Amino acid sequence: MGAYGRYMALLLSVTILVKLTLVIFLPLGIDESYYLLYARYFDWHYYDHPFMTGAVLKFFTQSMQLRHPFFYHLPFISASVISTLLVYKLGSFLSNSKTGWYAVLLYTASLYMSVIAGFFVMPDGLMLLFWIIALYLAARYFMDDNLTPVVKGELLIWFGLAVGLAMASKIHAALLWVGFSGFALFFQRKTFATIYFWFGGFLSLIPLVPMIWWNANNNWVHFAFYGSRVGTDTGFHPEYFFRQIAGEFFYQNPVVWLAIIIFGFIYLNQSRFRKQQVFLLFFAVPMLLLIWFIALFRETLPHWTGPAYMPLIILAAIGLADRELNRSHIINWAWVALSFLLVIIISGVALINYYPGTIGQQTTARTYGKNDFTLDMFGWKQSGQELANKLKEKQLDSLPIYADNWFPASHLDEYLTPLTGNVIYGVGDITRIHQYHWINSQRGGLPLSDSAVYISVSNYPSNPEQHYRQQFNQIQCLDSLVQYRSGKPTRYFHIFLMHGHN
Repeated sequence: MGAYGRYMALLLSVTILVKLTLVIFLPLGIDESYYLLYARYFDWHYYDHPFMTGAVLKFFTQSMQLRHPFFYHLPFISASVISTLLVYKLGSFLSNSKTGWYAVLLYTASLYMSVIAGFFVMPDGLMLLFWIIALYLAARYFMDDNLTPVVKGELLIWFGLAVGLAMASKIHAALLWVGFSGFALFFQRKTFATIYFWFGGFLSLIPLVPMIWWNANNNWVHFAFYGSRVGTDTGFHPEYFFRQIAGEFFYQNPVVWLAIIIFGFIYLNQSRFRKQQVFLLFFAVPMLLLIWFIALFRETLPHWTGPAYMPLIILAAIGLADRELNRSHIINWAWVALSFLLVIIISGVALINYYPGTIGQQTTARTYGKNDFTLDMFGWKQSGQELANKLKEKQLDSLPIYADNWFPASHLDEYLTPLTGNVIYGVGDITRIHQYHWINSQRGGLPLSDSAVYISVSNYPSNPEQHYRQQFNQIQCLDSLVQYRSGKPTRYFHIFLMHGHN
């Protein structure tokens, strides 16, 4: 790597230090605490995602014996480091080491690449790692003219395996085969005539065997869940589409997004690396078009298209390196992009930990803090201890806790129940309790007790009367705890006792 190697070492050291600092200052989000249940109750498939996230978390936490945020985040931080090195390698291979370095700068500056998929306990980090590995293998296969047929065949096999592992993290990584096959159709049709291509495809299917087996034994519930998220029966909603684009603009970092547009597309026809650019587009466009189409009819999430921006970042880096720009201009682009990311991180940590009160509703105690996204990551450790003390004080710490939704049930599972004798059960519609439908069985099934506790968290307002009045004769609120941030109320925890079976 030469000089760029020293730059890379410095950049990675700083990013690792920043992420380890975030481990200290950022509690788990609701999704993160939920995915930890994958490791605690490992299965070969889950309601929401395939097995990879649960398997990796189970290994790094030693079956959840190492209950500390450091071990929760470690696999995703590690995956991010490897991904960053591979981005440099891919950019250098497709163009030159300067391109590789620019790609790393843009990649690191992306909120999705560095934080969402590079820090948070989410399937995206593992999928992105295998996505980049697959893309590098595909680039070697299509772009390296010095390889023997046997070596090219081996690359196809490894590509198939990498895609399979990516799909074992999130199923939509199957779009990698769409990009690969599309590029082969236009530029290297003989690929389809080799046995290696079909064997690679077979290897990609192997990680899906647990998914098929699990779904076959569970009424194909996973596919039904995702089918309900991609239909067009809700009608045309252009506002969802524009919300998705705005989210991508922010998640990828506005400076990085603009760099992709300017240097990846405006200068597309002026570059010497036409084949490389087309190759990258084949691995980006299918996912973008699919999610954008869905967004015209359904509410989508900006991080769904996150992996598609990785090849686009390489595309922008090629444009940056290929243009006759003053070196200071490039440094300014990178500096602004990285500075924006740092501002977002510092602002986010400050907002979560120190904003006085709540940015959500402040009308009643039942809905206090509603729509305040910062509360997903604020104060759960302290509140868990306070709730535990209150349950013990009222001698409720041996009763089951009912939850009608996977959030905030998973947060209570992480921050409350380890301090008491309570066990949480998801009781209700499977579309709301998600994996708890199976966790209930792994916890021995619903107990025969005629009493249960229900905890309502005001930023996710819920009424146990609505969900459990058919099961219990009496439902009463015994107590409420108020949580403060910077001296002002931010939300309430309401403790209900439900007893007397109907």
